[in-house]
Amino acid sequence: MRLKYFIILVVLIVNGNRCFSQEPNRQPIFYHEQKGSSEQFIEDLSYEAPLALDFDKKNRPYIINNTLVGHNIKNGVYQITTLRNNRWVNYSYKDELIRIFGDSLYINKDDEAYQGHNASRSCQLMIDDNDNLIALIDVMFKKTDGKITRRSIVLYASNIGRDDFKGDFIIKDVIPADSRMAKMETRNSFNGNEKYAPLLTFLRPQQNFPYNTPSIWAQKSYNRAYILNGYFDRGNLIFAEPVLLDTNIPGFTKHSGGENFAVTIGKYAFVTYTRHDSDPNKDPDGNNAGYVKKFNRKSNKFESERKFLFDATPSFADGHSVPVIAVDKDGYLYIQSGAHANNPTGPFISTRSTKKLDITAWEEIKNIGSNRTYSSLLFDSSGKKHSFFRSGSPYKLWYQVEDIKKGYANDNGKLFVDQNSKVGYRVYYHHVYMDKKNRVFISWTPNSGADYKTWDFRRVLAMSDDNGQTWEIVTKQDFIDEIVK
Repeated sequence: MRLKYFIILVVLIVNGNRCFSQEPNRQPIFYHEQKGSSEQFIEDLSYEAPLALDFDKKNRPYIINNTLVGHNIKNGVYQITTLRNNRWVNYSYKDELIRIFGDSLYINKDDEAYQGHNASRSCQLMIDDNDNLIALIDVMFKKTDGKITRRSIVLYASNIGRDDFKGDFIIKDVIPADSRMAKMETRNSFNGNEKYAPLLTFLRPQQNFPYNTPSIWAQKSYNRAYILNGYFDRGNLIFAEPVLLDTNIPGFTKHSGGENFAVTIGKYAFVTYTRHDSDPNKDPDGNNAGYVKKFNRKSNKFESERKFLFDATPSFADGHSVPVIAVDKDGYLYIQSGAHANNPTGPFISTRSTKKLDITAWEEIKNIGSNRTYSSLLFDSSGKKHSFFRSGSPYKLWYQVEDIKKGYANDNGKLFVDQNSKVGYRVYYHHVYMDKKNRVFISWTPNSGADYKTWDFRRVLAMSDDNGQTWEIVTKQDFIDEIVK
């Protein structure tokens, strides 16, 4: 599987796309010429491009992909794809959805692969250290007035890695129907757990801002944020009562990156978020104050008050400025945050706790760049910190790797993806994963975000097995070859 790319120049042609080894800050690692429509672009490629991905103990991939319409036509998006006996198999949870929700479930018979208003951000997946699979999935429902709405459900399968697994999924309808922007903790460092499920969070409307922000993407309301604590009891997934995280939350983004709002280590979870400390009536600019809290998952209570870290200082209230958190193998916590790229009044910053599994003291805030947004953060076991983010004008996808023992990098890293597109708005909906062999994966959309006429998001998957120095496109056969080895 390993095609080694050397520092001088190596070219990989994929339907007009070229893959270059990195010339510092200039040549993109991947370049998309974007010929034709998204449908034409994808049909010539032979890869599996996940929207959500994780691996079991045998390093077999489990993929949720609701974007490749032609490839998932039988059961649409209501399935998880994995390998058994070196063959790809699809386990469907569609029948269980219908059993639980009946006629209220919306299924478009003409295009069963359509799911959610924005398919790029409608699911997250994590497989814990006991091979329990937990996924947060957005599903479409019919309202009484005939309109279509989106809700989040939790999908669970116990010990999915066992050889006799036949697709016996359980659906947990635990997120309130009137909530919004539900998110799930994903594995981005050493936060696997045998007792507790990934932490969930969701928003409930609190009140509208009494002023209008200048951009349509900025949240125009205060929200209450809650966390939902799940744990395992003899193979069953049980959820405690939701706990209030905080009020005056501007919102969350599920666009791209920004998924890692929490990490769980043992019985503790560490949760980071932004809130507005000022009243918009008195301060029309608002603020995005960054906080972290420590949550005892055993007692289902917060053990400490919120700890103020920084102010992202946006030009206006903007929920896209979402901090991300990770933990290294020694137990030190790392947080990154900054103002939305369309809102670039503040630096992009990073900090590290000075004590293990403790939020009371943090290193001096480090300025690691500017004009960044949608940061994703991942630690590998060799002590490398990987971060992907959108930056520049027009927007491009950048990549930065740091050795945590050597401190912080303060440049913009490497140009990862660029594209030849007439589309002014570019967003890559990038999602980052890591397998059991410490290899880093990233999936992204190659066509300037999406085909917004059909909400059809095509994706590309790339992998690095040398700490991010070189990258290659991943195909379905590559996964099979790796398992056979």
